[in-house]
Amino acid sequence: MLYVSDLDNTLLNASAELSGYARDKINELINRDMLFTVATARSWFSANRIIGELNLNLPVILFNGSVIAEFTSGDNLHVQSMDKALLPALFEVVKSHGCVPYISTFNGSENKLYYGEIVNEGMVWFQEDRKQAGDNRMRKMDNPIAIFEETVIGFTIIHQKTVIRALYQELQVQFGDRLEMHHYENAYSRGWQWLSINDKKATKRFAIEFLLKRLDKDPSQLTVFGDSVNDISMFTLADHRIAVANASRDVKRMATEIVDHHTKDPVVKYLLQQSR
Repeated sequence: MLYVSDLDNTLLNASAELSGYARDKINELINRDMLFTVATARSWFSANRIIGELNLNLPVILFNGSVIAEFTSGDNLHVQSMDKALLPALFEVVKSHGCVPYISTFNGSENKLYYGEIVNEGMVWFQEDRKQAGDNRMRKMDNPIAIFEETVIGFTIIHQKTVIRALYQELQVQFGDRLEMHHYENAYSRGWQWLSINDKKATKRFAIEFLLKRLDKDPSQLTVFGDSVNDISMFTLADHRIAVANASRDVKRMATEIVDHHTKDPVVKYLLQQSR
């Protein structure tokens, strides 16, 4: 069985941390040959800072499925990039709503996160969070057109709900068949909505299919854990779909089982039960 868990509000606690109990028990299970990995909206830098003490020996799924990377090194195994021809028009629509995107890229050797003008308190929070984390991906965005020559993984926009919803709706009308988009309130910066924009094929399902093929397994041998809209794609793939108690209504509706609240280490407790 392959087990794949979301991070935020699923495997992690309310402080966006992996509990010592979860770390120790998951490592014990991995040492007993359990196949376990994570699928997250986070970058490798962000995920590794939180779960770096896990002895993961499988690739991890990042940016909601845009990137599959080796966990120990951060080396990319697969990058689902955005269509270069689409990027200038996409950028102009984002600007027309008074938003300034963060742009994640890969230039063949390193991952970068470009930022422009900081236009609201939600972005101030993110800048400070990245500074405190020592995120070496951060780059000032001077010329977006030059950035688009790199492999663009995705855009992230931070703004108030009304702005994000209006932007999302326009992007759906203009580019909906070419983009994978999710918007949600940041659980760690309340009151600010985030909109992630990636290529249409950049889903957790697509990335897990890559892993299943690599491991010579099929969806009947797959268990996934999640809570939010960006987990739905992997719920459509797996035979065993575990929602935490704090999951959205849509995720719970698709689940084959609902476990405890994410603050009570339900993922690791489920894994321990399955290992008996």
